[in-house]
Amino acid sequence: LGSDVASIAAEKAGIIKPGIPVVVGPLEPAALRVVRSIAAERDAPLVASPTDFRVDDQRGQGVCYRGPGRDLDGLELRLRGGHQAWNAGVAVALVEYLPAHLRPDDAACRSGLATVAHAGRIERLTDDVWLDCAHNPVGADQLAVFLRELPDDVRPRTLLLGMSASKDARGVARALAPLVDRVFTTHCSHPRAMSAGELATHLVDLSCPVLPAGPIEDAFPMVRQLDGAVLVAGSVFLVGAVRDLLDA
Repeated sequence: LGSDVASIAAEKAGIIKPGIPVVVGPLEPAALRVVRSIAAERDAPLVASPTDFRVDDQRGQGVCYRGPGRDLDGLELRLRGGHQAWNAGVAVALVEYLPAHLRPDDAACRSGLATVAHAGRIERLTDDVWLDCAHNPVGADQLAVFLRELPDDVRPRTLLLGMSASKDARGVARALAPLVDRVFTTHCSHPRAMSAGELATHLVDLSCPVLPAGPIEDAFPMVRQLDGAVLVAGSVFLVGAVRDLLDA
């Protein structure tokens, strides 16, 4: 999508339609400037946090939302990770701008946030397998925050990492390696996938051992034989391949 925050924001802001409200959560200043500029060019009202709506994650007591059309306290979120509080806030703010006959009431908002599922996003697929599609350092940082809060007997001890050739593999690994005992590299059959061997060469000097484990069809069964849970991360394609293996 681009080589820096501003260029990525410009690509993503391409979805902005003339005259249609745009709802955004917390953005880096460079990204917000781009989105604000494109929204203004297209006469699209910008609804941004924390100016137009606010979210407060009250750990253990749910999430509080304050917006122009409703206030909600004690929202329960099924999706894991602290960043999901702001994602929930964006979703609730968005529905406030729907036509009245399509706008969910408070009960529907609560039910949706408490039951929604997102495959491959901090997903505990089995007792010993965690999946996350984090494929850039920002996503890996959010995943790391969540992992640090897990009890020791639940936290994954092995990272099975596979990434596309264009991604910042070292940035992702640096965020996650301190939280596991070992890293194995792998690859799926997607043409953009970096080979397990090449990926391992990018991960020297990490805080734990790194070993190439070959294609995912071989690597995944192997790492499940080790002690502790396994975290599979680094690529949407890789996570999809693991789900296929478990469904086979």
